[in-house]
Amino acid sequence: MSLFSWFTRKPASAQPRMAEPSGLLNADATVPMTPGRDGRPVAPAAPAEHAANRKNERMERRELLYAVVRDAMVRAAVLSASYKFKVLSLDQRGRQFLVMMDLASEYGGDTARLSEIEALIAQTAKSRYDISVNAVYWRLNDHVAVG
Repeated sequence: MSLFSWFTRKPASAQPRMAEPSGLLNADATVPMTPGRDGRPVAPAAPAEHAANRKNERMERRELLYAVVRDAMVRAAVLSASYKFKVLSLDQRGRQFLVMMDLASEYGGDTARLSEIEALIAQTAKSRYDISVNAVYWRLNDHVAVG
């Protein structure tokens, strides 16, 4: 390798390279990875303060959804020591969530009641705060410890 080869362009290889799988689903295969020409994004990247603002907004919506879930469980006459739950955000803005509930086994026998609680959570979150609850997952435990 000579010193001059560093400053000159190398010829493109004549063999076509096999495309590596990108991990995209078939529906996403036709969507370009970068929307702009020449590989540049159309809009400039958002500054860090916008990302922090999004995180704060998402956390505020999460807290609002916590209150909705607690209120729905009180309305359903489920003791607070008999359940615990987690809330997961499904998008960056914090407008779509799913709820995972751990419920004591004495409350889990009636699935119709659980579906009513699920509907109450989803309707209340949508009407009060415009938050979409896409799913509520239930898990029955003998010992539900708060904490």
